[in-house]
Amino acid sequence: MTSHDAERLHALITRHAHYTNSKKAQTILADWRTYLPKFRKVMPVEYRRALAELAKAQAADTTGLGVLEIGVTRAKA
Repeated sequence: MTSHDAERLHALITRHAHYTNSKKAQTILADWRTYLPKFRKVMPVEYRRALAELAKAQAADTTGLGVLEIGVTRAKA
């Protein structure tokens, strides 16, 4: 889980606690450092593969001007 994921999760639980007055959400927020490692990010295998492919292509593009299309192959010149 990235720091961005953790921030988003915290915001979601905070909003949930606000709107539902959930005691469990309040407990989690009160002891955030203990509860955070207990959460796991779950995503489809294909989505994870696409993100890895995207990151690899972005790292290879030194100009920053490349257009990335996941799963699209181009004819070699």
